[in-house]
Amino acid sequence: DAAAAGARRARAARAQPDPDARPRSADQPARRPAADPGPGPDRV
Repeated sequence: DAAAAGARRARAARAQPDPDARPRSADQPARRPAADPGPGPDRV
């Protein structure tokens, strides 16, 4: 049913998180795409 399908999608999304969606930290900074020119105003 729809509820089970939604739960499956939610589990699949948690199993493969988007690296850019994780909060940034000093020990695990967010990965930038290869085409990204480099640090921007949001990065120190």
